[in-house]
Amino acid sequence: MKTKPSGWDIHLQYTCKCGNQYWISTKENMTDGFKIVCAYCDNIIIPQKIANIKVHYEQPSKSRKSDKKPVPKMINSAAITLEDLGFDKKEAMDLCLDFYNRYQPKTTSDLVKKIMFDYGATT
Repeated sequence: MKTKPSGWDIHLQYTCKCGNQYWISTKENMTDGFKIVCAYCDNIIIPQKIANIKVHYEQPSKSRKSDKKPVPKMINSAAITLEDLGFDKKEAMDLCLDFYNRYQPKTTSDLVKKIMFDYGATT
């Protein structure tokens, strides 16, 4: 017998103007005066309160296929490395996706080296 959950909590994602993303629970969202302070740029995000959320169950369709391909772990790792080197999050991910598709590197370090070489930062 399949059982439905006895309770729920949904998390909501907010994106700072600098591109960093923050997740808060519905309980945090419904709290008066709740604010998110960005850990990177100190911007204050005041989430708009959501008064009501309804969850509805449906049978999964077998014919549904996701249009998005999963991002290879190498791309995520390379993007994090580029962020540590001063690239913003979106720029780092866009560069990694572009260079990965163009050059098909074998390792994360090869991907980062190729991006940095094209930017003129050779070792």
